[in-house]
Amino acid sequence: MFGEAALVSAVPRTATVRAVGALTVLSVARDDFLAAMAGSDASAETVRAQVQLAAAIRHHPLFQGLGRRARRRLMEAAQLLDSPIGEQVLTQGEQGTDLYIVRHGRFVVERQGQQVASLSAGDWFGELALLGQQVRTASVRAEEHGQLVRLPKSAVDEALVQDVAAARLLHELAAERIAALLRAEAA
Repeated sequence: MFGEAALVSAVPRTATVRAVGALTVLSVARDDFLAAMAGSDASAETVRAQVQLAAAIRHHPLFQGLGRRARRRLMEAAQLLDSPIGEQVLTQGEQGTDLYIVRHGRFVVERQGQQVASLSAGDWFGELALLGQQVRTASVRAEEHGQLVRLPKSAVDEALVQDVAAARLLHELAAERIAALLRAEAA
């Protein structure tokens, strides 16, 4: 799926898509989509949120190897959250069970009051709590207004069982993140 943002918002295209082989494409015009939506019980905001969730999960490197059914289950468990400037999303030392993906905005990662990283669209955090670390190893706060996708541990675990490559990637990146935190503390 591509071009989904144009169905719910009148926005200019942000990329060009070219076929590298023969394919069949189903195209839905925005006016037709909006007319179909007018006849349904779903609000435009609900549809927009679902399209945004689907895009965030589908395009994220951790979940690209998932099949349609597994991705759909993950999307059903996901929540789209707005984070105003200054909002504390996570606090170091608290219990943690969710993975977060940054849809847009900028977030600051702090450990023991010191900034150790900055996160933006496509980055994720909270994975250490999914991998056996029961408490948050850092705090995360919105440096500017942003939007996050929150995925509960149970849904992520189910998805990673389906995709061994994604599970390995998550573990490798978590190990790199732990090493970076330790280096930042030593400095």
